Amino acid sequence: MQLPEKINNLIKYSRYFNIPKFIYFNLINYNSNKKFILKKIKKEFVGNVIVRSASFLEDNNISNAGKYISVPDIDPKNTFALSLAIKKVFQSYQSKSNQYVFVQKMLNKTKLSGVIFTADRQNSLPFTTINYTIGKKTSLITSGQTNGKIITFLNNHKIKTKNKLIKFSAQVGKILNNQPYDIEFCLDKDNKFKIFQIRKLKVNYKIKNPKKIIQNLFFLKNKVSKLLGKNYLLNGNKTVFSTMTDWNPAEILGIKPKPLALSLYKEIITNHIWSVSRNELGYTNVRSLPLLHDFIGTPYIDVRLDINSFFPNELNSEVKNKIYKFYFKKFQKNPYNLHDKIESNLVYNCLDFSTKNKINSSLKTVLTKKELKNFINKLTALTNKMFGLINLNIDRYKKIDAFIEKINKEKIHPINKIYTLVNIAKYDGALPFANLARMGFVGVSFLNSMIEKNIISNVEKENFINSIDLVTTKMLLNKNKLTKEKFLKAYGHLRPDTYDIDQKNYEEGFDYYFTEKINLKRRKRFKFNKQQNYLIKKYLKKNNLKISVNQFFEFIKKSIYHRENSKFFYSKVVNEIFKEIKIIGKKFSINQNNLCYLKIEDLLQLYNNFSDTSLVSPILKKSIKLNKVNFSLNKELNLPDIINHEDDLTCSFRNVDNFTYIGQGVFFGKIKYLSLPKDYKNINNRVICIERADPGFDFIFSKKIVGLITCYGGPNSHMAIRCNELNVPAIIGCGRSTFDNIINSKIVKIDLDTKKILKLS
Repeated sequence: MQLPEKINNLIKYSRYFNIPKFIYFNLINYNSNKKFILKKIKKEFVGNVIVRSASFLEDNNISNAGKYISVPDIDPKNTFALSLAIKKVFQSYQSKSNQYVFVQKMLNKTKLSGVIFTADRQNSLPFTTINYTIGKKTSLITSGQTNGKIITFLNNHKIKTKNKLIKFSAQVGKILNNQPYDIEFCLDKDNKFKIFQIRKLKVNYKIKNPKKIIQNLFFLKNKVSKLLGKNYLLNGNKTVFSTMTDWNPAEILGIKPKPLALSLYKEIITNHIWSVSRNELGYTNVRSLPLLHDFIGTPYIDVRLDINSFFPNELNSEVKNKIYKFYFKKFQKNPYNLHDKIESNLVYNCLDFSTKNKINSSLKTVLTKKELKNFINKLTALTNKMFGLINLNIDRYKKIDAFIEKINKEKIHPINKIYTLVNIAKYDGALPFANLARMGFVGVSFLNSMIEKNIISNVEKENFINSIDLVTTKMLLNKNKLTKEKFLKAYGHLRPDTYDIDQKNYEEGFDYYFTEKINLKRRKRFKFNKQQNYLIKKYLKKNNLKISVNQFFEFIKKSIYHRENSKFFYSKVVNEIFKEIKIIGKKFSINQNNLCYLKIEDLLQLYNNFSDTSLVSPILKKSIKLNKVNFSLNKELNLPDIINHEDDLTCSFRNVDNFTYIGQGVFFGKIKYLSLPKDYKNINNRVICIERADPGFDFIFSKKIVGLITCYGGPNSHMAIRCNELNVPAIIGCGRSTFDNIINSKIVKIDLDTKKILKLS
């Protein structure tokens, strides 16, 4: 007799695994012998049961796992409740064909429970993923009520661990010949692992060269083991790599960016300019060390280097070492809550109204009284220095329009233009933007400290920020005022994914991004009262901050406004670079869809090195071909968000409940995942899902969207700021696992107060 896969597997593997007792039957059998079956269930089970689906439709090539309902916690002695539960499960199939259900002993007193995937769900790479939650309820993971914790490890690879869950999962994989399976399990009150369900895991596809990918992974392990150790140019004996720290490549570029996007970001910002910016503002000179590392196509930030870059420049090296050890120890205790909040929750990088107390309290066991005082004095001097540098940096970036206009008038080769534009992007775009972004952080830090000192309330802080007409607000207001021609002249350079040449900018994709009139209320002006001004003056004097109250407010307003405006100007240069690259593509007969596989250094080298013109096309095409092959391989391998040890590459742990919630109350609606330009139409009244919090997606705020969900991004990310500014409810940085679950559903309900996500269909 043919049985559904679920039941077949439980029977087949019952001699290997501890499987709770179950009884199965089909619809025909149940209708013919209903009383007998109900009586048998009542007799066979002690305690409550769960009625589970077991449809043949779940065995299709397209997985229907989880599509059909299960009814938990049924008392088998309650005949009415039991028969109703069985009826509900059969009815959920919506099919008249002969289907099965099975009744299984319900385990409520568990220590942990979850699911095991014995292969990568996307591409069948040999990685086991364990998604579990601690507690008595066994359905929290499968029902999507929580994201729980995640462990991922490489199959058939010796792992040094005492973790019982990993050992159990590895044993399960071995028994199942490491074929792709989806297993529901729990650890009961007696510390015994039990399995509820075993079904084949439906993978999207199998990659052609898995051995090459695993080989690359082990090459990377060797490299990382060397990078994690001591660096004689920096304080601290160890580092960690993170995808979401400081310049946050996961948010800006994504986890697997195309070669052009990644190389451009490195060339313009993270190779050199980022450290020039820190040093200009009074922070430690970290010798232009590269902040970003490319590990098999995934961009990572060096956390040690980042922390070092926030020390005041003239601080004693011995003191820096002491503080670094304190920071690093704190980071390692809670890495997933801190890796995207280094500036705000870990390091002391400026002096606001609360900093002295925090430093004296937290570092009193680390530094002497003299060292504490010196550290505070250095931060005070650094903060005062920033007050005086803001106008200089505003003047810098405002020269960009004139530079672009001049270059466009020159009749020079596009290679020459690209070289010049990249340098403008660095020194007239990224550098003032980096400086103003840092000042903007300091401005917000002051506002937060004013809340801590009870000078202002949270509401007053938000009202103050909302009174500043930022770039997005102005753009949305101008959309109604300006003609299309004038609007595009001002904003046409913007694009979703600033560094992705494949994405249409607003000029190229106007009809995708803007379809209707925008209703946006102007911001109300906000002023602090006399008592607040008095207290602020008092705290400025108390902290030796050399600035008047009016200048102080002007600094905060300017820093917040120009942080966004400088980014807006900087993106103009990136857009011009893309224009010239497209001209290169046409000139040398390169398919426009392949330009994203170039690296910016491929083009810059043509400027530095003379080449026969006839050789340029084959040189570029050869590079594209190689980069394309590498990208195709690299994108298949999912690496951990944080690398603390080289072994994390073959066995990683993470807790994914670490989102930024914006807004209050509940929002729900149909999901709209913006993956391709064709998705950008018809997004009104939808919950918008985007991979990362990129500025180019600002056009979504011209629509009547219900809310926003991003995969990557932190509380200080672009979209977090935008949603706060425009009162758009949002979840920023929900993580890959949660994001994938959300975009694969149709309707989602978000309770921002209780921080719960519920998939409605």
